[in-house]
Amino acid sequence: MPKIPSEMTYSPANPPPSSSSTTSSIDGQILRCIPFQGFWRRFSSLKLDTVGLDQSPIPITGFYAPYSHPQVPNPLKQMAESLPNDASEQSTPLQSVNGNRNRCPVLGILYNTNTLESFLFFC
Repeated sequence: MPKIPSEMTYSPANPPPSSSSTTSSIDGQILRCIPFQGFWRRFSSLKLDTVGLDQSPIPITGFYAPYSHPQVPNPLKQMAESLPNDASEQSTPLQSVNGNRNRCPVLGILYNTNTLESFLFFC
């Protein structure tokens, strides 16, 4: 089992500072980490807090990173910043990623469905 650095070791006499970060207990020690952030976490927050049952298309921006090796796939990545802060807004402004060869923006539309019937409409 990996050793937890002493600055991350806490005891009942020396509790960790309170914060909203995730904690888990390992052998009486608390390991602190940053909550998982990503596309699906951001989408679930947007869905619950803003969009609700609205099925309007949502503009998103994916990011393509070209690789020079022929056997390495060129993935299209969706990250937290791929989604807008509000469903009526545009996602990440393109000017913020211009000039970065490893982060080429690709515009798209997310069709969020709430029922099987509406999902099958797109199939």
